[in-house]
Amino acid sequence: MKTEIFEIETAEGFAQFKGVTFGQLWNGWECPLFTLDVVKDILAGLGTEDEAKNCSFSFYEYDSFYDVIIERVWWGGKIEAVDTSKPILIDGVKYYSVASFCWTWSKA
Repeated sequence: MKTEIFEIETAEGFAQFKGVTFGQLWNGWECPLFTLDVVKDILAGLGTEDEAKNCSFSFYEYDSFYDVIIERVWWGGKIEAVDTSKPILIDGVKYYSVASFCWTWSKA
């Protein structure tokens, strides 16, 4: 496990977040994991669920009751799919995946 700074392109430019990696790639892109504090920062920068619904893209949120990240995929004004991502416990620290196998994360 290696700590890195990862970046993702947003509407405002590139955003950077501290995460960890095991070197796993998806279509050549990084598949980082993040602590919950970082996940909350990532999710705070996303659009609203209404925007996702109107623009046909995914909306992500953290569910503290179940301790999972929920992805709702909107298409044509309705939910097409729902997925959840559970944390991974490493050395007593929980790490979460935020679209690691569909977003274009790269090392900064």
